[in-house]
Amino acid sequence: MTKAGTLLLLLTAIVAALAGILAFAVSKFFAAAREATKAGREGGTETAFMAAAMEEALQKMRTQERAMQARAEASERLSGEIIASMTSGLLVVSQEGMVRTLNPAGQQLLGLPDSDWMRNYREVLKDAAPLADVINECLIGRRPIVRRTVKMDRGVGASHLGITVSPIRDVEGHEHGAICLFSDLSEVADLEDQLRLKDSLARLGELTAGIAHEFRNGLATIHGYSRLLDLERLPTDFRPYVQGIRQETEELGQVVTNFLNFAKPAELLLVPVDVGTLAEKAAEEIRSEA
Repeated sequence: MTKAGTLLLLLTAIVAALAGILAFAVSKFFAAAREATKAGREGGTETAFMAAAMEEALQKMRTQERAMQARAEASERLSGEIIASMTSGLLVVSQEGMVRTLNPAGQQLLGLPDSDWMRNYREVLKDAAPLADVINECLIGRRPIVRRTVKMDRGVGASHLGITVSPIRDVEGHEHGAICLFSDLSEVADLEDQLRLKDSLARLGELTAGIAHEFRNGLATIHGYSRLLDLERLPTDFRPYVQGIRQETEELGQVVTNFLNFAKPAELLLVPVDVGTLAEKAAEEIRSEA
């Protein structure tokens, strides 16, 4: 073989090797492209699935949030209705002394007009100093005050208030204000005054009756001794005096007896009654109206 033939054969072998390498590279490239396309399709499916799952979770969270917000609004609305419907006064004060809540019944009991009372409670209760003092005692002492009665020193609103004040504590036990419930005890105080007056009058009546009994006993003794005196055996000048003593003791004894009869309870008298006559009188009274 000549030198030119050998060179041609060598070049042919080199070209064939290069063509094989190129074909192998192209096949690898296409295989890698197919794998990448397949992986991309699978990855896109997983991404879409994850996105759908996240969207569903977010939708559930939004639904729960709306439900919680609706429940919170309903609870707040119910609390407002309960506070507005209370017949007792409700006053909520922060630890710094700012009024947070004052219901309409409290405004009426304190004689306050409709206004924004989100101010210091001392300023709001400037005309109700006893109530402000009780709230201040609770805020400083940090202990509840139960069923305390105070007298209001003014002519507007309730004259007597029954007050209960309790500290407001969080879950950790820290105080951050006070809640005050107060009610009008004016009628109760008036009844107590009437009962005290009645008791005083009853005691006075007992004392007066005792004095009247003792006085009547003395008059009876004087009258009895005057009766024992024989007028025939007395001098003529002394007889009118004895008769005067008898007459005066009798009159005074009758006055004391009438007083005691008025003071003691009336006795029950049972007498027969003609029902027919009573019915005729009742019919006569209502005949004109009928």
